[in-house]
Amino acid sequence: MLSSRFLKIRGLAVFSGNAGMSLIELMVAILIFSIGALAVLTMTSGSFQTNSHSEAIDGATNLGRSKMDLLMSLAYDDASLLDVTADGVAGLADNHPATSPLGDPLRADFSETSGRYQVLWNVANNAPVNGAKRIAVIVIWPWKSGMKQVVFQSVKAE
Repeated sequence: MLSSRFLKIRGLAVFSGNAGMSLIELMVAILIFSIGALAVLTMTSGSFQTNSHSEAIDGATNLGRSKMDLLMSLAYDDASLLDVTADGVAGLADNHPATSPLGDPLRADFSETSGRYQVLWNVANNAPVNGAKRIAVIVIWPWKSGMKQVVFQSVKAE
């Protein structure tokens, strides 16, 4: 036989007590749900930032690769492959992350802007050997409170 707290309706036992959730139980349940929701929001925010940074690196990499492919397809004596600053390998050194965090647009042989990216390239004649040109393509863009860069280097033979 069922206790007095249950009613038997059409063969089913149904709870008939007046007890329910107290206000404290409800507040604890809401607190637990809120903590979980905040954790999910924090992860979502972090993933948006990571995706945005990845997208920026992807865009810079594609832009730099396209520019390097274009420069490598040009004739050896094309105007876009001249060392116009006449600084040779020194013009490439300022674009190396070990010596400087960014390519210097003032020392670049050529520069162009594409959206938020600035594409620079330097050429060094007879480097690393006579009859060859070392080409460095640097893509820089603003990120948060600083600048980011990707660097491509290649050698074009005469």
